Amino acid sequence: MKSKFERAAVPVLAFLIPGLVMLWVYASLGMAPWGDKTVLITDMSGQYVDFFCALKNGDLFFSWSKALGTSYIGVFSFYMSSLLSTLTLLVPNEAMPVGVMFLTVLKVSLAGLSFSIFAKKRFPDCGYAALLGSVCYALMSYNAIYSIDIMWLDGVIWLPLILLALERILAGRGAGPFVAALVVCFLSNWYTSYMVGGFCALYLCARLAALRPERAALKKILLRFFGGAACALGLTAWMWLPTFLAMFIGKFSGGNVDYDGLLACTPLKLLSQLRTGQYGGVGYEAPPYVYCGVVTLAGGIVYFFLKRIPRRERIINGVVLLLLTASILLSPLDKVWHLFQRPNWFPFRWSFIFSFFLVYLAVQAAPRPEKWRPWMRRGLAAALALLTVWDLGFNTKSIIGGLERQLGCDSYQAYRTNYINNAQLTAAAKADAGENFFRMGSMKEEDRSLNSPLAFGYPGITHYSSAYNYDVNHLTRALGFAQTWYWCAYYGSTPVTDALFDMQYVISGSDMPPGYEPIAQAGELTLWKNPDVLPIAFLTDGGIQGLAGENPFQRQNSLVSGLLGEEIELFTPAYADAEAGQEETVYTVRGTGKPVYIDLTRVLTSEESHIYYLGTPNSEEAWTITVPASSDAVGNLWELDQDALHDAVEKLDQVNITSVEKNGRVRLTVQADGGQTLCTTIPAENGWTAYVDGEKVELEDWLETFLCLNLPAGIHEVELRYTAPGLVPGIALGVLALAGLVLVNARGGWKKEADPEEETVPEEETGRKKGTGQKKKTGRKKKANRRAAR
Repeated sequence: MKSKFERAAVPVLAFLIPGLVMLWVYASLGMAPWGDKTVLITDMSGQYVDFFCALKNGDLFFSWSKALGTSYIGVFSFYMSSLLSTLTLLVPNEAMPVGVMFLTVLKVSLAGLSFSIFAKKRFPDCGYAALLGSVCYALMSYNAIYSIDIMWLDGVIWLPLILLALERILAGRGAGPFVAALVVCFLSNWYTSYMVGGFCALYLCARLAALRPERAALKKILLRFFGGAACALGLTAWMWLPTFLAMFIGKFSGGNVDYDGLLACTPLKLLSQLRTGQYGGVGYEAPPYVYCGVVTLAGGIVYFFLKRIPRRERIINGVVLLLLTASILLSPLDKVWHLFQRPNWFPFRWSFIFSFFLVYLAVQAAPRPEKWRPWMRRGLAAALALLTVWDLGFNTKSIIGGLERQLGCDSYQAYRTNYINNAQLTAAAKADAGENFFRMGSMKEEDRSLNSPLAFGYPGITHYSSAYNYDVNHLTRALGFAQTWYWCAYYGSTPVTDALFDMQYVISGSDMPPGYEPIAQAGELTLWKNPDVLPIAFLTDGGIQGLAGENPFQRQNSLVSGLLGEEIELFTPAYADAEAGQEETVYTVRGTGKPVYIDLTRVLTSEESHIYYLGTPNSEEAWTITVPASSDAVGNLWELDQDALHDAVEKLDQVNITSVEKNGRVRLTVQADGGQTLCTTIPAENGWTAYVDGEKVELEDWLETFLCLNLPAGIHEVELRYTAPGLVPGIALGVLALAGLVLVNARGGWKKEADPEEETVPEEETGRKKGTGQKKKTGRKKKANRRAAR
């Protein structure tokens, strides 16, 4: 009975100890609910918390809340597809920072649990080492640093269980658990699943080199391994194939930096991470976070000197460790682990594999004092456990504290206030619009993050993720919006772009141009309604032309002129004197009663680089404006003719939008003259199909960004449908994989019990030397393959 209790205690403690340590770290740092700080640091603030809020919106393959309406599967599968993410559905969005913190704690605890299951099955007589290894694995530096990129923790959880299922295959047993574990891992996060899959292949090669099975057994192992992997890929193709294709309009389309040279990391930088409490940032020059406890480091070194472990296995594992070390040091190898692209910040995202392997070696090297009395063995285990908890608890607090000190974290009260106020105004906009489709923007000072449309569930433009749309980002930048790298934002919009992009509502804490009507208030925020706005589709006379001009105002003029088929000047240079100094430029503006805007896209950088609305000075009123110095200062001030904009909108607004559906369906009625073009502000991604009066027609694009199609004269019913590219073949692959799985099981190919004459029993590496045969029990005695056991 006592032995059973001790066996049950290991997984329970492996789950509880890391979780309690994480809770202590968060509480000691003053994270909510123990203080006003939160885990909303960098990406956790700008991406994850909003994506978790967006889960309640139910988007999967497409979302109107992402960059004017674009593919969503990349965001879902990269950031939120973990089964554990569904737990956030139980958390009110205004309390999401606390919910995400507890979800992080749960994932770290599950990493400890999964490693304990692996260690106890892989090394049945490892004793207390299984618990120590589990704590070291769960509290390794990788989990601390990437606690703010929570989706990568799922790969940490599933790696030990996948390898345990792989051991079943090596033992001549079925591949069912291997397929199941891979499927859940692939669905949890395809990015780290790629890394886990690569290590599985490396691990298999190492184990086969140690076991040296006969040809027949080797053939069966390889067939089950590759067949199981192919089956898992097929069963999850409905998600990863559309994701992969979607990345070609964003992350794979460019914008990534490459390594400076051959070295991705210097040997000294790697060695520095073998000490506790080392925080080195998360930028390009950040070190690989591989520390997983002093006991792990000691055990990893001792492993290679233990004679009770066969020399062949020590050499093989030494080669694996050298290969993993080389992958950290050499940029070409590191790039392979990252899908052949250098990460933009947060480097060495695969380093949890390096840490796993160190712990894997250390567990085998743990002391085995069989002749000691039970209380002495328990005393040694308790002492090492206390040392490990103190060591890795200090290390975790140092790293998370370093993140908070360097990058800052959001206030919990500020988050709640912002969310409640924005949610109230979003509800007001939806109530005012009724069943009509609309888009909405939020000014920079009122926007907590670059994913507010997703967080609050309204169609918008602002978005930041690795699954961005390059064309949308490029166009908005040219029109004067704030846009850098992977994100685009509403900041910098003018009444002209508001009209073109169907921005019917704006959340702002400051005044808007004349004509915008305030319709709701929440705290210091106001919901404004736009007087001049086009629907999501409008008719032109086919005179569409590209953007022309040296600044955003000229480009907006050329855009509207092309749509109208006539020259029109909505923006004209404002009358101003400019006095340029070494550090600043001073403008003196004479008012004309028109809204005045300034272009700072060539003056400022990052989020500050966009068009600004300065106000509407009265006639002959003089304003003085001071901005940072610029070699291109003259000509940055322009004023808007709102009457001309109103007339332009009336000419283009000739389309009746019947419905705009959540999943990417648009229905409209339009009366066209001959030769007219139906232009939309729907990004022209692959996957859209157009039907006119029930007949499929060819879609085109304008500005190389938005969908359009030519219409014959007459009244037409037009429907646009979106189907994620790769979804249909992905489902087909899943059906084939499922059929193959059923067929193989029907023929007994993946039965639980293996053929006694062909079973390959892995050589146990704990407590015995090479050549000592040992029978494996699976409910009854079986005859082991002698050669495989050597």
